Amino acid sequence: MKSTFLFFLLSLSLVACQNGKDKLVIRNVTDSVVEEDPGPPEPPFLGQAHRYASLQDWLGYLCDSIKPTPEIVAYFFTLSVYPEGYSALFTGNKAYNPVNRDWIFMVDDRVQDFYPLPKASYNGLTREAVLKKFATELTAFSTTEKFKQSFFGKAKAVGAGFDREEMVLIK
Repeated sequence: MKSTFLFFLLSLSLVACQNGKDKLVIRNVTDSVVEEDPGPPEPPFLGQAHRYASLQDWLGYLCDSIKPTPEIVAYFFTLSVYPEGYSALFTGNKAYNPVNRDWIFMVDDRVQDFYPLPKASYNGLTREAVLKKFATELTAFSTTEKFKQSFFGKAKAVGAGFDREEMVLIK
């Protein structure tokens, strides 16, 4: 360690002498990068008017508008509760494993959308009741030709659930 430091000082002296300078100038340059923790995703703005008349309309919109890449093999609806109500976050997932549910975290950020669940239908329900109601509506939609002909029909799995809680697979 001492020999390396001594060699470094001698090298600097030699460079300074070759430049015709009498003084050795050492500059301390510091570069720093500050990485901010983004924290949890912000909840969707639930106070806005619904863009869709119903959950079925939103699911139809997803079928018509989302064009996932072939690497997306499964889809998940993460249900969340906020003071204003419940919402569903739709994500495309790059992996699926029927044994290990970590696949729901392999999200492609380009394939996602959210839907604030209608207060009239969902507020006042327990989390279990919200999941059951949402899964029932999603299952009903999965029987339609629109679902079957869309990327949902080609998926290895379609599921819904609250983060790190019970999950229901529709497909």
